[in-house]
Amino acid sequence: RRNLEKSTRAAALYLKHLHSLFNDWLLACAGYNAGEGRIQRLIRRYPYIRTFWDISDDMPIRQETLAYVPRFVAALTISENRSKYGFMQPAGNQHRQYELVKVRGFVYLDRLARSIGTSPRLLSRMNPEFIRGCTPPGNGTYTIKVPKGKRDLAIAYLGRIHNKNKGIRFIVYMTRKGDTLYDISRRYNSTISHIALVNRMNPSDLLPVGKELVVPVNSAKGIKNNRASYMVREGDTIESISQMFGVSVVDILRANSINRPYFIIPGSSIRIPNVIALFRQRPRSITYRVKKGDTIWAISRHFSVPPSNIMRWNRLTSTATIYPGDKITIYVEQS
Repeated sequence: RRNLEKSTRAAALYLKHLHSLFNDWLLACAGYNAGEGRIQRLIRRYPYIRTFWDISDDMPIRQETLAYVPRFVAALTISENRSKYGFMQPAGNQHRQYELVKVRGFVYLDRLARSIGTSPRLLSRMNPEFIRGCTPPGNGTYTIKVPKGKRDLAIAYLGRIHNKNKGIRFIVYMTRKGDTLYDISRRYNSTISHIALVNRMNPSDLLPVGKELVVPVNSAKGIKNNRASYMVREGDTIESISQMFGVSVVDILRANSINRPYFIIPGSSIRIPNVIALFRQRPRSITYRVKKGDTIWAISRHFSVPPSNIMRWNRLTSTATIYPGDKITIYVEQS
């Protein structure tokens, strides 16, 4: 929502989807405000509804929606003839005062700003969608706005960062009880200094439980024969360790000749085979609890997956209705 262009495109796509459901643009607008499920239930209850104007005050629909659509029509009418209604026409074609740069991977905006000789505050205002002041960890590609005339400097800086981070992938790790930077660095073939630098912390800082750390995972070194070792901690299970490293339970059991998978001792060392899988993008399962106003379309946009996939994963039909409290399974790429 913080990116005006992206949110406008998303809204247009959603309105197009709503029009395909209701075959009426004003009903689509009502669905945009009230939620498509509410309008679908209203139409099922009153089958004679064909357009928005067939909806009356005594029907179970909020007054907000009944007022929203006429206001939208009024705003559209005024925008098409501003001078007639006493509004000034916008001045000519406004040349945009920024250029676009493609960024792959994890980058702090303030460091980029200083490298191109501009204010970190200005760059942050130009890119409000990056609420944490950086691009998300992972291998995704993002578009960043930079002041006009700064594009070449930005590309040069990003090129240096890319070369410096060659063979490194950034992941997000949630700290647990007893974690130290040393343990985490060993587990992910990283270094204490690199983790501290990326997270802007002191290498000697204590780690509170539940803190999100960006961990630079070095896939270019530290792995011998695609194997690594892990020191078992209290509360660990073979299943939790397999999920941590993206390796199957069966492979871990075979590599360690474990016959009793439910009995592992804290402090013992476990070999992790095929650890190179850690550096691939692997889908993970999320159980999402439906909230009031949610739709399949809205959930799909939130998790960046096609609506058809959500319906397939949960065996839903195109006419299915979801309700608050329902649980939906979603598969997303690990970050």
